[in-house]
This record gives sequence, C-alpha cells and structure tokens, in this order.
Amino acid sequence: MIQTNNKSRSFILEKIDNSNKIKHGQLSDVVADLKPVKDLIEKQPDDLLKLFQKNFEQLLGKFIAVDHRSLLPATLKQLITEQGWNKIYCKEPALQQVFNDLSFTNNLQDCDVSFTTCHALIARTGSMLITSNTESGRTASVYAPIHVCIATTNQLVYDLSDVYSHFQPSLFPNSFPSLISLATGPSRSADIEKTLTVGVHGPKEVYCVIY
Repeated sequence: MIQTNNKSRSFILEKIDNSNKIKHGQLSDVVADLKPVKDLIEKQPDDLLKLFQKNFEQLLGKFIAVDHRSLLPATLKQLITEQGWNKIYCKEPALQQVFNDLSFTNNLQDCDVSFTTCHALIARTGSMLITSNTESGRTASVYAPIHVCIATTNQLVYDLSDVYSHFQPSLFPNSFPSLISLATGPSRSADIEKTLTVGVHGPKEVYCVIY
C-alpha cells in the first residue's frame, strides 16, 4: 500500500474541493484563494491597452485602435476596402448596424472574413476571450479564413483570473456558455517537420479593432 503523508493528503483534498467548486459554478471562491502576481501591480487602462497591443502583435495579430466609437464605421469600411473583402460574415445585430449599408453572407464556409465581438481582452497574453453566448456562435471566430474581433477598452483585463468571476451562472440565466475559448493570434502548428506554419487549423489572420 502506498503511504500518503498529511501534506500530500491535504493537497489532494484541496484539489478535489476546488474541482467541486468549479463544477458547481463557484469559480470566484477558488480565485479568492489565489494570490496572483497581478494583485501586486496597479494596472491603468492605458497600460493594459499598450500591454495587450504588444503581446497581440508579437503573436502576429493585427491591432487597430480607434479613438472614438463614432469613427468605428469609417475605420471598418476602410479596412474592408483595403483588404478587398467581398463576402463578409457577421451574425451579431449590433455589429451589423455599425456597417449600415453593407450586405452580409450567411455562408461561413465561403466567406472572406468574419466579424465578431468578444467577452474580454487578456492583456498579459494578448488573448481574446470568446464565448458561444453570442449570435456568432461557436464557429465564426475559428472557421473563417480571417477573423476580426471588435472590442472596447472596457473589456481589457490584466490576467485570465480577472474574468473568472464573470462566468457565474447568475450572469447567464438562460444557459451557461457551451464554449469558452481563448483566441491568441492566428492558428499555428509546427507538427510538420518542426516548421512553424500559420493558418493551419483556424484563421490565418486575426485582427482586433478596439475603441
């Protein structure tokens, strides 16, 4: 029989307890027991924006900052024209209103680009946190050859632990998201002869337009 000392036993029991909390939607209780480095650092909005941009661009993401929401329609239309995107996939009514007179395709398989929103922007990793609880669903951000995410500076957080509390069931009274994912730059793989290839199993280009 394998002997387990008291320290190891306590560690295992703590892990089980945390797993039960997560299972029952008590993520905030788990996070409260953590002492992440970010608690030792005061992060201002401008700092978070610069940090997100730096990490996002290092991961080959394309970052566009818009000074004011009123400039968003013109910025997006200019981007669409410059890139020559004709088949635009966008299922979210709020985003469709931004484009006004543009028409959209319902065929995700044959689109040039997809436009979605996100739940949060993680500055420390340059990631966009996306859930399935939007009209875009589970596939728009990963199936299209090019993904454009529209976000606001209010969605910037320093670390992933800052958004754990957002996933409490009370915030999703109808249904808890069936998908919570982190989009961190274009997809990439080095499985073939250890050569890094971008756009293998997801978008080959990822934009983040923030206002």
